[in-house]
Amino acid sequence: MLNKLPKLMVLCSVFLLGTGFLPQTFFSRQTVQAQYIQLSADQMKAALRCPTDESKEFVDDVFTLVARGIVPESLVISSFNYAYKQPKQNQSWYYFQKSLELRCEKLGINLDREMSKLHKKEK
Repeated sequence: MLNKLPKLMVLCSVFLLGTGFLPQTFFSRQTVQAQYIQLSADQMKAALRCPTDESKEFVDDVFTLVARGIVPESLVISSFNYAYKQPKQNQSWYYFQKSLELRCEKLGINLDREMSKLHKKEK
């Protein structure tokens, strides 16, 4: 026990004296939230290389559904990241559409129905 006492005292003094060198944020209880990179619809269309007008319209509709709170933004961002990282960059649009449809289906969101509602209101 006496052999451990000096080691314990050194450890305690290092801890107490060393805390003055740590930044104040080390002791705060504030949480930091992840921030998404905000992409516009045009930026997403360009990054996904949308080949047709229908694919560009799909991206616009997705952004409208996100703005209305029907589709979570995090779902769109994660689908975009998945599609963008695929090795076949010329098919990234296809990966985005399919992954978004599958993920919405898992959450119980009928993407086709919601998009058809958007177009019915426009007419």
